[in-house]
Amino acid sequence: MHVLAASVVATWLKEQGLEFTVEVEHAALDPFRGYANAIRDELPDAIAVLDAFHVVRLGSQALDEVRRRVQQQTLHRRGHRDDPLYRIRGNRRAPKADTVDKKVVAAIGSVAEVTIPI
Repeated sequence: MHVLAASVVATWLKEQGLEFTVEVEHAALDPFRGYANAIRDELPDAIAVLDAFHVVRLGSQALDEVRRRVQQQTLHRRGHRDDPLYRIRGNRRAPKADTVDKKVVAAIGSVAEVTIPI
């Protein structure tokens, strides 16, 4: 599926012509290597960046791995319902509906500006 999708992106970019592709400065994409290759090949001057969703997802996965490792190293077992490290596992995924943490939004905005070399 991804290989097909990457070739579709490359084909679509080729079809847009040089007038379009030379104007593209940034390209947001997910971490799939095929998309990065298509961007690199068809938009050589564009800067590829990860979209905010994937930045947050990858950060959450890294945080979960660290939380699990610390839990194992300190208690020598998996987390239980009343363990502090176990209880915080869902905090970043389930904020209160009426709350927006401006610091998190600002952090995501500044992370989204980071250039990912392709």
